[in-house]
Amino acid sequence: MQARKNGKGGVAVPSGKRAAPASREMRLMYLRYIVRLQDDIPDGTRLNYHDVYEALHPSPGKPEAKTKRIPDDIFITLMAEAQRWVFEVAPSIVTVVHEMRAYRAETIEDWRRRGREVRAFSYQEFYKLPHDPTIVTICGEPLNLWAIPAKKFDRLIAATHGACYAVIAGFVGMRVSEVLALRPGCIRAAKTTDGRELLKIAGTLFKTARSANGEPAEWVAGWNQPTNAIHKAVDILTQLGRHDSFLFAHLWKLNTDDKRVGPSKVSRDLAIFSDYAGITGRWQLSSHQFRKTFARFVALASPAAAGALQRHFKHVSIQMTERYFPDDPELLQDIAEAALELVEERYDKILGAERLAGIRGAEIIASNAAYRGSAAADKRREIVRQAAVDPTIRLVMHPYGSCLYDAPRAKCQGYIEKVGLDACIQCSNLVVDESHLPFWQEHADGLRETIAWLQTQNVVNLELMRQLAAAEDILQQLTTEASKNRA
Repeated sequence: MQARKNGKGGVAVPSGKRAAPASREMRLMYLRYIVRLQDDIPDGTRLNYHDVYEALHPSPGKPEAKTKRIPDDIFITLMAEAQRWVFEVAPSIVTVVHEMRAYRAETIEDWRRRGREVRAFSYQEFYKLPHDPTIVTICGEPLNLWAIPAKKFDRLIAATHGACYAVIAGFVGMRVSEVLALRPGCIRAAKTTDGRELLKIAGTLFKTARSANGEPAEWVAGWNQPTNAIHKAVDILTQLGRHDSFLFAHLWKLNTDDKRVGPSKVSRDLAIFSDYAGITGRWQLSSHQFRKTFARFVALASPAAAGALQRHFKHVSIQMTERYFPDDPELLQDIAEAALELVEERYDKILGAERLAGIRGAEIIASNAAYRGSAAADKRREIVRQAAVDPTIRLVMHPYGSCLYDAPRAKCQGYIEKVGLDACIQCSNLVVDESHLPFWQEHADGLRETIAWLQTQNVVNLELMRQLAAAEDILQQLTTEASKNRA
């Protein structure tokens, strides 16, 4: 596949921070952006760019409040703990719940046989029965589920709901209304052309549906493998919900008829789970924040893909993507804006940096003194706006650096198959900042180990030594000491 070799269209479109309706200049920027998508993916369907623009950017109506997204570091911590919870903690909770339900059913049946009227039920006698310890690790401490008060166990059930919601909403990107409408048996496997099985969640699309009752839809839920947290979360909710019609049912009291919960109940469950996950005080979670955060992390997972969801799945048109997210242009919009926000952030970081490596990085450091620090934030913002509409250059992010792609200077000559570490490190378009330090440290350590092992075999590899020298040079340019020497 050949990447764009000419200057058609910029990529860094300003994010959703704008307060006013899109200007003519803004519309043209997005049209250039869509044209560039077509150029980069020649095997896609031909598009009417104006129609696609309208699909991504409907006519402005009543302004809506901007949904907050969960900060990156908090979201990573939250999702790691949510996955651990559904795999390690939740199964034990489900086991205890099943034993409690079996005890309740047997006790009530015994009452009925003796002609006793069933009006209320208590688990006090149940807790007095002998039980083998059921140990789980919560907040870093071991906890016996049989040795805790009933109210604390109720909190663990609520936290399990919160963890399962975080896994499904955070890894799939569904709206809260769509998650809460999920039913048992919603997961299915579909074979791909290479023989692997892709999991999908079957649910109901509401907001953009043509019917007031919604319409059937499917969302991608990852590969069918034992480590799939989405599948595990659905399984946990199914076991907790007994024979309920919905996965998210009221389980606060075990002896009530279960009904589908609402967003406020999920937000309370998330607050309880965030307390166990150590997030309380750092961020207040709510049920509607996960979709925006999902969009952010799709863009982070594929930063060079320019950010639209159809690009994430190697598609061009919304129609081609409907097999994954039927009729959900708002999700495409969220992911496109998230990716463009990332590009804007990267521009700002590069422009205000005190230490940069790479050929283009050295050029920027030599002339960006006036744009460093918080006092120059407004100046940087203006330059970023100019970069966003510049049709001759675009930002491409790699794990090892950022490419300020300028076609005449490009070592890869615009061919994607020529893009790689060895080509980019010699390219005049490369900028490396401090966020790339972990990659270069790991790369240099790996080269040193390989060179040392080869020397034990009496082999000297000059090419590896050249690569190590280049990596060490980049590391030196990004260190504080090197910065002091330049000053």
